[in-house]
Amino acid sequence: MSSQEFESLSPEAQAVCAPEDTETRFDQAAKGVLAFPTLDALILKKAAPEIFKGSLEEVASRLFKSKRKPEGTNIR
Repeated sequence: MSSQEFESLSPEAQAVCAPEDTETRFDQAAKGVLAFPTLDALILKKAAPEIFKGSLEEVASRLFKSKRKPEGTNIR
């Protein structure tokens, strides 16, 4: 299949023809969505409300603090 033929396919058909490309796109999209601390906080509050109490801003702030690596370390 030529690249022109591939580009003319619907996104669904492209996903079937090139699943590795689709997986990469989904991974990048998921990482992009999860880069928003407030959205992360909402997900955590809905998934485990007994653990993540407080406002979205408070949970997001705690989450952001826990994601920062300590200064002077090489932790990745």
